[in-house]
Amino acid sequence: MGLGKINSIGLAQANKVMHLSAIAYNLKKYLKFEQKRSKSGAGRLDLAALVKSALQYLFGTCIKH
Repeated sequence: MGLGKINSIGLAQANKVMHLSAIAYNLKKYLKFEQKRSKSGAGRLDLAALVKSALQYLFGTCIKH
């Protein structure tokens, strides 16, 4: 996933990078699983809400300022 080195200053920023990497990895895994499981679009709305809440959790303080 291109995470050989974290180019950020501070533990808080490095923690955000690691969380984003984990989210990307899990989303790729989830999408691959969903494609195999069913072809319906019912789970996509739930996935969009999950991504939105995760990004708001990680960048909530940055977006408010």
